[in-house]
Amino acid sequence: MTSGPNKMTLRELIRSDLTRFTQTYVLRGQPFSARRVFWESLLFKAGFQAVLLYRISHRLFQRGWIYPPWFLSRLSLASQNGEQMFFFRRGSGVGRCDDWR
Repeated sequence: MTSGPNKMTLRELIRSDLTRFTQTYVLRGQPFSARRVFWESLLFKAGFQAVLLYRISHRLFQRGWIYPPWFLSRLSLASQNGEQMFFFRRGSGVGRCDDWR
């Protein structure tokens, strides 16, 4: 993720994550709708769920909150059996970690 005026909003990041799932439908030639992609991703795609929880917890951490991000990290661990700590900085792509700061 970039810093300064080019920083993406949380909504833009989530939209870019959903766009990647939309691209899979396009590449397979399958019909889809934005609503279907959103709900399918939110309810059934573990990777999207983990990244979504990470993104929300990281934004809360950036704003000085400690316990809500920590709780979301634990929720992610419990629900996805994987851990993405809120203090990581992540790029706009799903599954890419820029650095620890």
